[in-house]
Amino acid sequence: MIRAYSEAYLSTVIRNLGSLFDLAAYSEDADLDDFSVLFSTSAVARGIEKGAPVYLAGMSPQEMFRRISLREPDEYSPPPEMSDAAWTGAVAAYAQWYCGCTFRELFDAVPASRMMSMYRTYREDMMAAVTLAVDTLHPVALLKRLREERGMSQSDLALMSGVPIRSIRAYEQGTVELCKAQGDTLYGLAKALGCTVDVLIRG
Repeated sequence: MIRAYSEAYLSTVIRNLGSLFDLAAYSEDADLDDFSVLFSTSAVARGIEKGAPVYLAGMSPQEMFRRISLREPDEYSPPPEMSDAAWTGAVAAYAQWYCGCTFRELFDAVPASRMMSMYRTYREDMMAAVTLAVDTLHPVALLKRLREERGMSQSDLALMSGVPIRSIRAYEQGTVELCKAQGDTLYGLAKALGCTVDVLIRG
């Protein structure tokens, strides 16, 4: 997949969006769902999505907030420990970069409040939350991810599962819904991938 910007910028974007969401929630007392909608329709979000350097690394969280809300934020300094709001911004930054979607698509699929509710469970494993967000946005990615994690090609999976390769392609591309596949198809795929049918469908 060709992404809008280099991974070299990713840690800066994660840090800045984490601070931006923390500033909005805890310094400006904004509702995070409302703020995520405002953010995702802003020039700041579009600039990040397009990989514009000024939005990736040339702007502080305070300046981003000013451009998004059109008002001056209160004085702000990031907390020493990542808050749930900062974690939400960081997860959103990584998920958007990883799947190449827009922030609007991301927050439509996984609202900021839902993302923030994952904090207690996944705060030590941000990548698990990113994976959940991406799989919610693109559920067809799950079969492909499971297959690739096991180092299997589509041909390998077809051979081991007895499911035609054209069906596997259709499930991975989302032209056919995997959850509507017949039981023997689901069983064959799950057995070949070494997981349960429930994991295959729900992750």
